[in-house]
Amino acid sequence: MARPTTISDDAILEAAREVFLERGPSATTAEVAARAGVSEGSIFKRWRTKDALFFACMAPVPIAEMGWIAKLPARVGTRTFRENLEEIALEIVALFRLIMPSILMQQAMGEQHRRMSDFETAPPIVARRKLAAYLDAERKLGRVRAIDVDVMARAMLGALFSFVHLEVSMAGQDPSPIAAETYVRGFIEILVAGAVPADATSKPKRR
Repeated sequence: MARPTTISDDAILEAAREVFLERGPSATTAEVAARAGVSEGSIFKRWRTKDALFFACMAPVPIAEMGWIAKLPARVGTRTFRENLEEIALEIVALFRLIMPSILMQQAMGEQHRRMSDFETAPPIVARRKLAAYLDAERKLGRVRAIDVDVMARAMLGALFSFVHLEVSMAGQDPSPIAAETYVRGFIEILVAGAVPADATSKPKRR
């Protein structure tokens, strides 16, 4: 008699993620079991509660899967600084689009902050530090003026997160949607060039 096929934890978690994103936190483990093709009892043998299953499948993306971070060192000193920032920003937008549904779902459950504290080094903190390190390396080459690279990293990540957050949470409701490429190009232009002309004086002009 053939032994029954054993489904992996990852396959069940992928099915659970699909179900929770489609149905919300109210989705049942029975629905997950049906999607995964396993019995409900086999799910509870691996995750003791529905909440445990929910947070396992909605866990933040590991640092190892943040491809844009791995590319940062090779980008130092190459092409133009603005081109690099635009490319990095679009890759970050792609990542945020991938994980935003999970973030919003966890916020709805009121558990995201607790779950994030489970990480010895939270991915958002590592991402900010790595981006700041890249900016600092460019600064040392003279391609960036003497700025606070941590502030610039925070501004960039914060603006991109906000863009995707609104894009996902207000899908179909924004009367004036903007393409990611357009937003990134405009934002990076402001970030790199600044909003004040180089020859502007500190005194306001009289009307």
